[in-house]
Amino acid sequence: MTNLLRAVDATPTGQRRPVDFERGLLVGSRCLDCAWLSWPPRAGCPLCHGVRVEPAALPTQGVLYSWTRVWVPVEGITPPYLLGLVRLAGVRVFGHIRDLPEDATVPTPVQLRVAESSAPPFWFVPGES
Repeated sequence: MTNLLRAVDATPTGQRRPVDFERGLLVGSRCLDCAWLSWPPRAGCPLCHGVRVEPAALPTQGVLYSWTRVWVPVEGITPPYLLGLVRLAGVRVFGHIRDLPEDATVPTPVQLRVAESSAPPFWFVPGES
């Protein structure tokens, strides 16, 4: 059976939860063949195309490398809000940034926050160096 067919038979995307609310962290996938780490969790490895992947918890501390202020409203989120690119253990996560000082520079450490009853369900706040 080809890797593509194995990936099609894998757990559906909607059942691979990218946020673990009980533990307060993001969950990606790690390839058991090449150790590539992905987020959100995937059915197959984007690097080696293997399908032997397992859930992998990402760290809660990362580094913000870029951010932008958004003025376009989306349901449940009032503008302006910040979106940023955060690196967690080598994985790039695009998410909301809260409480960033006006004079913030990048790169800067950030900390993950999650809340099941929130929109969005996860975001990053400034962290300690």
